[in-house]
Amino acid sequence: MTTTGRGPVPRRAVVATRWSRVAESSRLFDLLAVALIFVVMVAAATDPSVPGPTWLSVGAAVLASVALVWRREHPEVVLAIAIAAGLVIGNALAAMLAFATVVTHMGATRRTAIWTVAMTVALLGREVADDTQVLVQVYAWGLTVALPGFLGLYVRSHREFLAAAMARNEQLSKAQSAQTERARAEERARIAREMHDVVAHRVSLIALHAGALEFSESGTPAADAAAVIRETAHRALDELRQAVGVLRSDGAPPTPADRTPQPTLDAVPALVAEWVAAGADVALTDEIAGATPGVSATAGRTVYRVVQEALTNASKHAAGAPVRVTLRNSGPWLEVRVANGAARRDSSRSGSGAGVGLFGLRERLDLVGGRLDAGPDEGGGYVLRAAVPVEQPA
Repeated sequence: MTTTGRGPVPRRAVVATRWSRVAESSRLFDLLAVALIFVVMVAAATDPSVPGPTWLSVGAAVLASVALVWRREHPEVVLAIAIAAGLVIGNALAAMLAFATVVTHMGATRRTAIWTVAMTVALLGREVADDTQVLVQVYAWGLTVALPGFLGLYVRSHREFLAAAMARNEQLSKAQSAQTERARAEERARIAREMHDVVAHRVSLIALHAGALEFSESGTPAADAAAVIRETAHRALDELRQAVGVLRSDGAPPTPADRTPQPTLDAVPALVAEWVAAGADVALTDEIAGATPGVSATAGRTVYRVVQEALTNASKHAAGAPVRVTLRNSGPWLEVRVANGAARRDSSRSGSGAGVGLFGLRERLDLVGGRLDAGPDEGGGYVLRAAVPVEQPA
């Protein structure tokens, strides 16, 4: 048993493939066969015992030998020429190879039976005319007609076996792909359940405690901060439910949170305003305002997520540093640039996270045909650049 990129293939199929490459894809076998048959048939044509003009016998031998080159493209025509040449010369070598090719192409069909009768009549007719013994006639028929016929059927069955093996291999590959997809769907459903059961519970607790703090500290700056925390927690819950809705694959009906509109390009200023309200030094330069009618929903959502992730990373790793967000429209691309300076104070969140934020952004941009470039600048800060196609690929 041999394995390929698509799955296991029987060794017999591998051998058949190698033989097919040598015997069918190359003309070397044809050239050797033509050369050998040409020599044998010309020698038979020049035999003094052959009746008729020598030029006729030699011409028939040359014609039958050269015609064998096209025996795969026109098997029946070549067989007819070979049978006629064999009657003239008294040599059936070219007809034997042509007949084997006809049987290989047609299999055990009515037309193959007709050609078998034609070969038999041509052979036995000459043998009867020469008054040969019956045993010799049977031997000649077996060598000239039966043997090429059986060889042709064997080659055809070999090819059918190879085709069936490849078809089974393709079916196994499709079944394996379907099984893999089912496993991925089950894993997505499991992740969705865990996200909902664990993360949603913790965020709900944050919102609950923030609401209690807002009530107890009413009219103080702490109450305002608690209100911001509570609102942010509620929004995080909504986005979490949206993510769970994307991951869920069990066919459950959508919840109201699933129907919540996804963020668009127009929501970027509000996103920046949230960070400014939380005390971050963030400035937005929006050069594509008003161009949103020509921007697809997917492109706008992608731009929003890029800015969201960049601001989150800046708050983690560059606390207190100014952040500048620039949006540009350069024809078929929406360009996003988020640059922050060096950190001005230590942050307790600088070591948090799994380090997969940028990786997730790259995957998101790859899905929509975009590009992402991120890295430190000369001043000790960090710059993130993204290009999102306005029109998403179909």
